[in-house]
Amino acid sequence: MILLSLASRNIWRNPRRTILSVAAIAFAVMVLEFFFSLQLKSYDAAISASTGVFHGHIQIQREGYLENSELRNYIPDSDLVLDAIAKIPGVLASSKRSLGFGLLSSADRSFGAQIIGVLPDRELGVSSIPGVIKSGRYLNSEDTYNCVIGRTLAENLKVGLDHDLSLMSQSVDGGVVATSFKVVGIFESGSIDIDRAFIEIPNSVFEVEFGMHSGAHNIVIRARSIDDVLDLEAQIHKQLLQNKVGTNLTIVNWKKLLPGLQESIQLDMAAGWLFYCSLIVIVSFTILNTFLMSVLERTREFSTVLALGASPSFLAILIALEGILLSIIGIIIGNILGALLVEYFRNVGFTAPGAEEVLKKWNLPGRVYPVITFQSFIWPTITVGLSSIISVVYPMMRVFKIQPVKGLAGEL
Repeated sequence: MILLSLASRNIWRNPRRTILSVAAIAFAVMVLEFFFSLQLKSYDAAISASTGVFHGHIQIQREGYLENSELRNYIPDSDLVLDAIAKIPGVLASSKRSLGFGLLSSADRSFGAQIIGVLPDRELGVSSIPGVIKSGRYLNSEDTYNCVIGRTLAENLKVGLDHDLSLMSQSVDGGVVATSFKVVGIFESGSIDIDRAFIEIPNSVFEVEFGMHSGAHNIVIRARSIDDVLDLEAQIHKQLLQNKVGTNLTIVNWKKLLPGLQESIQLDMAAGWLFYCSLIVIVSFTILNTFLMSVLERTREFSTVLALGASPSFLAILIALEGILLSIIGIIIGNILGALLVEYFRNVGFTAPGAEEVLKKWNLPGRVYPVITFQSFIWPTITVGLSSIISVVYPMMRVFKIQPVKGLAGEL
C-alpha cells in the first residue's frame, strides 16, 4: 500500500508531463480500437458484397466439381438437397443453379458465355444480380425462353431488350443444344468478369435443354452472418447425413470459392498491423522519455533514499508501479473515448467521400457500421498496456546504476 500510495503521488509531481503521457496512451487506444473495429467490419462488408454477387457464403457441390467443372458432374437429387437445407435455422436463403458453357449469337456477332440456370424466385435471396438490372427486368417464375445478360456481354453482342439470342452448346448426354432466348433484362453487377460472360435463364429450361433431369451443379447458401459460416457448415453436413442425401457431395465455403478475397484480406490486415505497430512504437518512446526524465530529475532524491538503506529493487518496483498506474489511466480513458467513437459511427456509418454513390450503383452497401467486439477491445488494451510497461524497463534499470555519493553530489 505504501508503494502504491507513493507511485500515485509521484506520477502527478509533474502534471503537464503526466497529462501528455496519458493523452498519448489514450489516443493510441482510441485509434486502435476504432480502426480495428472498422477494419474487421469492413472485411465482413467486403465478404458479404463479394459473395452476394454470385457465389454465396457456402455451396454444396458434387465431389470434384470445384476442380473439374464439367456439365455431367452435377447433383442428381438437387431438389431433395435444397429441401433439406431449407430446414436449417441458420440458413438465411438458399437456391440451386445449373451451369454450362455455350456459344451465343446475335445478328451481328458471336461470343462464348457461361449459361446459368436459376430459380428466379429464390435467386434474389442469394445474389445481388436481380437488384442490379439496369434495363428491363429480372426473370420471374412464369418465364420460359427468356434471359438476362451482363451489360458488357450485351454490348459485345450488340443486343438490347427484346432482342433474340441463339445458343449452341452440348447437353449432358453429348447431344446438341440449339435454341434461342429473348433478352428481357440487362444487369451490371460491378464485376467485369460476370458482366461480360454471364447469361441467366430459368432453371426449368436449362434442365430440359441440357438433359439435367432435376439436377443442379450448385446449391448456393447464404448465412445470416459471416461469423456463422463455420457452424453452419457443420449443421449442413449433419442435416445431409440425416436425410441421406449427402452421398458424393462436398461443402465449400467462401474461402475456397474466392481464395483471392481471403488473400487480399490477409494482405490488408498485415498492412494494418504495420500502422498499428508504428503507433504503438511512438507511444512507447513517449512513455520511455517520460520515465527516463523522471529518473534523471529524481537522481538526488533516489540517492538519498538509497543512502538511508533502501534497496535499488524498492525503487525499481516503485517506478514500475508508476508506469502501470499511468498506463491504466490512459487505457481506461482511451477505451471510453474509443467506445464512444465506435458507437457514434455504428449509428451513422462510416464512408469515404464519394464512395456511397458509387457502391449503390452496384447494389452494395455504401457505409460501414463498426461494432465493438471482444477482439477489437482486448487487443488494443493488451498491446498498448504491454508496450507501456516494457517502456519502463530501461528507466528501472537506471536505478541500479545510481551511486548515492555521486548522486547526492549532483552527478548523474
